[in-house]
Amino acid sequence: FFQDDNGHLYALRPDGSVKWIFQGGYPAGPVAVGADGVAYIASDYTIRAIDPTGAPKWQFTDPNGQSVIGGPAVGPDGKVYAALDLLGLGAIALSPVDGHLVWSNPGNPILAEYGQTGLELVFGPGSAGGQPDQFYFTCDNRTTHVYGHLYAFSLDGNQKWTASLGGISQPPQV
Repeated sequence: FFQDDNGHLYALRPDGSVKWIFQGGYPAGPVAVGADGVAYIASDYTIRAIDPTGAPKWQFTDPNGQSVIGGPAVGPDGKVYAALDLLGLGAIALSPVDGHLVWSNPGNPILAEYGQTGLELVFGPGSAGGQPDQFYFTCDNRTTHVYGHLYAFSLDGNQKWTASLGGISQPPQV
């Protein structure tokens, strides 16, 4: 799967031929694919699920958000995770079945990105040797706080911690 600059999502067969093309919006993050073959894409403040045949399955729109700034990503529990910009819901988890909002957390400081870069979310354990039970994300917080933070959110929606990135305005990918 890949997206072009015009928002087309392409699904390719193993031989490289085109299986189907789905017209989404301008891409705001990486393409994520669940174990069931459902693809997830983001555009502006909307996350879309596309079934394995290329048909739309569901979409979730943040009613107050400016854009998806991180994700979407499929977590180890199968839920769809993302981070939404200032005035939006913040870190979220969506049901892979119908796209309903499972939880949201605006973050502290509030998640905000100047330029909406669409970084990937990274899943990992909260303790050494453990199972992945949280995700990590960076954003610059330029409009709300001193620049640059790394966040950790548990898969049940609690913010575990945040760390300053020392005033950088373009935080790196985790």
